[in-house]
Amino acid sequence: MDDVLSGAGAALPVVIGATALVCSVNRGARGWLMDRLWWTFSGSFLRFMLVMIGVMMLWQTVGLELAMFAAGDVLAYLEVLTAVSLMTAQARLAPVKAATARRFSALMRRVMRLRSRRRTRRIRPKTPPSSSDADRPAGVWVFA
Repeated sequence: MDDVLSGAGAALPVVIGATALVCSVNRGARGWLMDRLWWTFSGSFLRFMLVMIGVMMLWQTVGLELAMFAAGDVLAYLEVLTAVSLMTAQARLAPVKAATARRFSALMRRVMRLRSRRRTRRIRPKTPPSSSDADRPAGVWVFA
């Protein structure tokens, strides 16, 4: 019987053919089969089956909706955790930032003192360059 319901091989066409043969020969079997088919495909039963199929299809999404709800819940917790972590990091890093700024400013003061000493030792050119165009040969263009 499992082969008939699974549709393996030629079993289903054989069952349909045998049923048609029995119904054409026996009037009682034909009446019984027609009553069952009439009840199966009647409006109320068909409507009931369509509603049940719809319910089963929607039931498949319940797990997905629960997963999305749980994921959203986890994301909300993650967002709160991130906000709290940023606030504590800002509070913890303020003293580190101040100490780094103090050390950097002390270092820059030393560098600036060294630069000022170098400036006093600079040698100036002996003669300033001529600003007149008469010293240059004709046809030479100078761009500044």
